[in-house]
Amino acid sequence: MHDYVIVGAGSAGCVLAARLTEDPDLSVLLLEAGPSDRNPKIRIPAAFSQLFQTDVDWALRTAPQEHLDGREVFFPLGRTLGGSSSINAMMVLRGHPADQGSWPAGWSFAEVEQYYVRSSAGPFPLAEARDRSPLTASFVEATVAEGLVRRADLNGLETEGVGFVPVSQHRGRRFSVANGYLHPARRRPNLTVVTGAHATRVRLSGGRATGVQYLLGGSEELAPAERETIVCAGAIGSPQLLLRSGIGPAAELADTGVPLAHDLPGVGKGLRDHLANGLIAATVPGIEAISGER
Repeated sequence: MHDYVIVGAGSAGCVLAARLTEDPDLSVLLLEAGPSDRNPKIRIPAAFSQLFQTDVDWALRTAPQEHLDGREVFFPLGRTLGGSSSINAMMVLRGHPADQGSWPAGWSFAEVEQYYVRSSAGPFPLAEARDRSPLTASFVEATVAEGLVRRADLNGLETEGVGFVPVSQHRGRRFSVANGYLHPARRRPNLTVVTGAHATRVRLSGGRATGVQYLLGGSEELAPAERETIVCAGAIGSPQLLLRSGIGPAAELADTGVPLAHDLPGVGKGLRDHLANGLIAATVPGIEAISGER
């Protein structure tokens, strides 16, 4: 029995595990479906795309998109300690302040900015990219010449414009949330981390979450929680786990045959994400560079 059971060792799970175990009287169990983050390519910034569709990536695809001519979109999601912060492109761009204006009290940009600053000044430092392509600087200068505002900080209150994106790197290597929060906390005896543990259901008793069922090595295990069960399985994994546990919109659960435990209409709704669109610049023999003349 642990005081807290956390599902998912991604960006949120790593921070919570570190913060909670600062109290030596609390015991925390952190469950991660994927393997440890020992893959050497995780540390190499230029190798991030080589992590896609491997054992550290859930490698999902969207449903066919009506406005993309019916195409599916590749949806990479981290499946290792550090979650997507261990496989992403390391660009640190926070949500636009205006988007958080409609969020509940306590979550506006002005209220959470102090925690962004606290994190970037300590466990999760930001840096400028060390190997910046000359094309990047040329692109920024060209857009400024065309009238866009140059922004020194793309994570400030005013973000419309152009500038260089800070990266989650340290001395030229990826610096994930696991590096900043989880690995230092693993020295504490009150934190237990289990990898390869795929959560399948939140256990409920009297309307209260009392633990998590998970698969480990083909066997079903139970992790009881004395105080709280915390679901940090990501934008896809968290609602999926809740729905599988009977927590979600009653009508939709009825269609799937999952017994209703708690009618919660918002589960699985409101996801916002961006498309990943790669641009490749290459010099083609026989073709001269395009001039700046119109």
